[in-house]
Amino acid sequence: MNGIDVRKKKEEKITEIIIQLASEDWIEEVKLDKYIDDLREIYQHEYRHDYSIFFPLLSRIRNDGRNMSIATLNDNLRFLRKYVDKKYCEPVEGAYLDKEIRQIVKLLDHLNLESSRIEVITRNESQFEDLKIQLKNIKNESEIAQKQLEKATRKARAMQTELISILSVFSAVILVFFVDTQSITSAMISMQSTSIFRLILVLSICGLILFNGLFLLFQFISYIISKNSDDKVVMLKFVKPIIILNIVLVLLIVLDVACWYCCMLGIEPFSKLYYVPVK
Repeated sequence: MNGIDVRKKKEEKITEIIIQLASEDWIEEVKLDKYIDDLREIYQHEYRHDYSIFFPLLSRIRNDGRNMSIATLNDNLRFLRKYVDKKYCEPVEGAYLDKEIRQIVKLLDHLNLESSRIEVITRNESQFEDLKIQLKNIKNESEIAQKQLEKATRKARAMQTELISILSVFSAVILVFFVDTQSITSAMISMQSTSIFRLILVLSICGLILFNGLFLLFQFISYIISKNSDDKVVMLKFVKPIIILNIVLVLLIVLDVACWYCCMLGIEPFSKLYYVPVK
């Protein structure tokens, strides 16, 4: 086996040990001794580990999220370092006389450094994700505000149009009322020497035109002001009185025409009413 294969095999063994340390929540002292013996065997013959293998390995442990974790690895590394200090550190010099143990301590230090880097990266990524979420929320709120602004603008324009329509309808109401009033006045003046039946007929027709015209105009105003269904139901409450009024006026017209016809035939007492001066 050449030197490259030996080095690769040692790196695979170190990787296996690190994965085990990241997977076990509690390590017994007997197993700690086994880990140390395995590492001492790896670091024989002046072997030095490659620092670049740790970051990809710890990143894989962090991304696993199920069987392994960086927190578990950190706890076991601290526990293993305390055990090494207790068992292999010289009490007087405060150093490690065994060269393999010194390499193991370097390994633990390097793993702690890489673990700190991973934690910083994880914290930065978490902050970045929070910023992304906040930016997304701000974007959504901005879109909602933009839609509300557009809706308010359309509503303002619609209100302006409706206001013009309402003013126009009110002008039409005043005009209709004025024209009908003038028509009724003119009819009454011109009918001072005509039949009362003709007077009743003209007034009834003017009443139909006036009341139905006003009702339609006010209904249109109500539709412009309030377009929801409840307001439409409220407006329908005024339909029944208008229908009753129309029925009464139509019956009055029919009765008036019948009486007028009887009067023209000379049937008593209708013939006496054919001409009634209006004083």
